[in-house]
Amino acid sequence: MATVADRHVPRKGSFRLLTAGFGALLVLMVALAGISIFTLQRHQAQLDKVVGERMTKVSLALTMRKASRERTLSLLRLLLLDDPFDRDEEWMAFNGYGAEFAQARLSLLASPLSDAERSLLEEQGALTGKAIMVQLQVIDLINAGQIEPASRLLSQAAIPSQQAVIAKVDAFDQLQRQAADQARFQASVQLDHARTLILLLGGSALVIGLAIAVMVTRTVRERGAHDAYLATHDPLTGLPNRTLLMDRLHHAINRAERQQSLAGLLFIDLDRFKVINDSYGHAAGDQVLLTVSERVSQQLRKSDTLARLSGDEFVALLEELPTTESVELTAQRIVDSCALPVMVGALEIPISVSVGIALYPRHGRTRDELLSHGDTAMYRSKQHGRNRWHVYEGGAGS
Repeated sequence: MATVADRHVPRKGSFRLLTAGFGALLVLMVALAGISIFTLQRHQAQLDKVVGERMTKVSLALTMRKASRERTLSLLRLLLLDDPFDRDEEWMAFNGYGAEFAQARLSLLASPLSDAERSLLEEQGALTGKAIMVQLQVIDLINAGQIEPASRLLSQAAIPSQQAVIAKVDAFDQLQRQAADQARFQASVQLDHARTLILLLGGSALVIGLAIAVMVTRTVRERGAHDAYLATHDPLTGLPNRTLLMDRLHHAINRAERQQSLAGLLFIDLDRFKVINDSYGHAAGDQVLLTVSERVSQQLRKSDTLARLSGDEFVALLEELPTTESVELTAQRIVDSCALPVMVGALEIPISVSVGIALYPRHGRTRDELLSHGDTAMYRSKQHGRNRWHVYEGGAGS
C-alpha cells in the first residue's frame, strides 16, 4: 500500500534525465578541456616566467634605489655629527648601504637581460663610479673638519650625481613595467583565441546546463519538500511523528491554559505486535500498522491529532473537550474499531489495542507529564487483560 509520504518522493525519471544531462555536459567539458588546456597552460607558463623575472628585477632595482637614497642621507648625517664614535658608526652604515647597492646590481647583471636593460645598467655603473668619487671627497672634507666645503660639495655635486644614478635605476624599473605590460598584452591576445574556442563548445554546454539547472531546481525542491515532510511525519503511515506531536502538544497545552478548557491524550499501543511480526512477517506487520492508523483516525475529529510515536505506539491528542466522558467514549470507539481482525491477502490477523488516558490539567501540566502518565495508564490496561482503556490514576505532578 502506498503511503502519504510517497507523494513527496522525487520521480525516478527526473534522476535519469538529470544523469543523462550531466553525462552529456561532462563529455562536452572534457572535450573542451582537452582542446584548450595545453594552450592555456603554455600561455600561463610564459606569463608566469615574465612576471617572475620582472618581480625579481623590480625588487633588486628597489633595493638599489633605497640603498642609494640611504647612502646620501648617511652623508647628510655625517655632516651633523661631532662625536668621533658616532661618525664611525655612521661611516659603517654608509659602507653597508654601498655593499647592499653593489650586491643588488651584481644580481641584476647575473639575471637574463635585454639589450636595453644591459645598456641602462652599464650607464648606471659609470654614473655610480663618478658618484662614489664625489662622495669620498665629501667624506675626506668631513674628516678634515672642513664642514662648510663638504656641505657645498654634497649639495652641488654628490646629491646631483646620486640622483642621476637613481634616475637610471628608475628607468630600468620602467623597462620592467613595459615588459610586463607587453607580456600581459600578448597573453590577452592568446587567451582571446582560446576563449573563442571555449565559447564554441560552451554554447552547447550552456543549453544543456540550463536544462540541468531547471531539473536540479525541481529535484532539489522535491527533495527539500520530501526531507521537510519526513522531519515531522512517519514515513510508513504519513502520520505526525514525535517531533510534530510534541510541538502540537505544546500549543494545545497553552490554548487549554488560556481558555481554561480540557484536553485529552490517548496513548495507544498495539497488543502483541511482536508476535504479529514474528508470525506473519514485517510486511504484514506494516499493513497492520497502516490499518490501525486508519481505524483510529476514523474515530477522531478533524481538529484532533493522531501521531505515531514509535514502533506500535500511537498518540491521539484531543483538544477543547466538553467533558471527561467524551474522551472515554472516543477511547472505547478506538478499542472497538481495532478489535476486528486485519486481512492481509488471505491471512486473517487478529489484533487489539490497549489505551491509556491522561487529561490536562488533571493528570499533568507539561508535555512530558501527560505522555508519561498516558503511558502508565496504557500499561494498566495491558495488566487488566488488554483490549481496553484505562484512565491515569493520579493528579498533576503525581
